[in-house]
Amino acid sequence: MVRLSKEMQEKIKDLPEDVKKAITDYVEATLLVTDHDCMYLYEQGAKDCVALLKKLGVL
Repeated sequence: MVRLSKEMQEKIKDLPEDVKKAITDYVEATLLVTDHDCMYLYEQGAKDCVALLKKLGVL
């Protein structure tokens, strides 16, 4: 991941500032959405686990 980050920084260094900002903003937004999705799936998995344990009579 560090290698890819350095590679991206190297490739965009000569681009105009507005293009660099657009790319950086897009990458950051994508990462935030991905993080949100992962957290949602984690929480939903925990809820599903509790529901299954209740159906099985464990809880």
